[in-house]
Amino acid sequence: MHIDSIDIAPYRIALQRPLRLAGRDVCEREGFLLKIFSQGALGMGDVAPLPGFSAETLTEARENVLALGLEGADVAVGGLASSAEIPALDNALPSVRFGIECALLELAAKQQLGLDSNPFDRRPRPIAVNALLTEPSVDAFLQLVEQGYTCIKIKVGRDDGSQDMHFLHSLSGQIDPGVSLRLDANRAWSQAEAQAFVEALPALPLMYIEEPCVHVRDSLKLAQTHGVPIALDESLISMDEQDLARLDKVAAFVIKPTLCGGVCAAVRLARAARECGAQPVISAAFESAEGLRALVFLADALMTPAVAAGLDTWQWLGEDISASGVTTDGPTMHVMDRGGSA
Repeated sequence: MHIDSIDIAPYRIALQRPLRLAGRDVCEREGFLLKIFSQGALGMGDVAPLPGFSAETLTEARENVLALGLEGADVAVGGLASSAEIPALDNALPSVRFGIECALLELAAKQQLGLDSNPFDRRPRPIAVNALLTEPSVDAFLQLVEQGYTCIKIKVGRDDGSQDMHFLHSLSGQIDPGVSLRLDANRAWSQAEAQAFVEALPALPLMYIEEPCVHVRDSLKLAQTHGVPIALDESLISMDEQDLARLDKVAAFVIKPTLCGGVCAAVRLARAARECGAQPVISAAFESAEGLRALVFLADALMTPAVAAGLDTWQWLGEDISASGVTTDGPTMHVMDRGGSA
């Protein structure tokens, strides 16, 4: 594929409400749309490093795009959607690689290149999503259930855990049949603290606790000794294939392509999840609607239909800057043609 030109379109989106990231409140989301033109066709990708979680800054991401020198280059994308690497992207930062790979896959679909397993080749099915509850509110939880969500992800790990535990005990007995919970601690606890939390949990329809401990070895030990299902997210980024193959006690891999390094990396992690008996869960890192569009395609290609994706970050976005075609009725996310046409 010959890349005729590349355009970088910065954006800044005011969030619907403040978002707590890495200990500080964020009121807007910044990134840039990467527009790649080839033979009269346009492919777009979202580049949006997540402050406090991405290793790179937005400035570094922009500089990285320019340093890659892709404009005017011929890029082989034959194996992009399955497992092969693109040598031209060897030095791409994680968020940059995600944006470039999404744009190239969209171009490949438009140019009908017939790539094996290209997730962008067909419109994705409607994707079930989990609701994201960041504050301990029983009323807010019950409203989400009324809206039709059957999977709700709750942030835990605040202070000494008493607030979280009081909230979870308040939910006990109020959860409708068919509703399940995911708890996300973001590595808040030592092994002893995680153990105390698990031992104090009331009876709940728990799918898993995501990243309970500071050290992944302690999270794995928690799963082994207490039989509690756990999920890994940030820990996956630093693991090689041998590390991943040993994760037989993990219930889910929470895969965020912006953080883990793009589409190819997401495909590899999804494959590794299935090989060790875990569910791949495609999740967002508060990208724009353009990024969510790509994540819906990936969720369709890589996830079991009955499992909810982690894409409810949509509720924080104040606008769709790219006519992405993403729509939602709450618990389900859809992708239409760009501009919203069927």
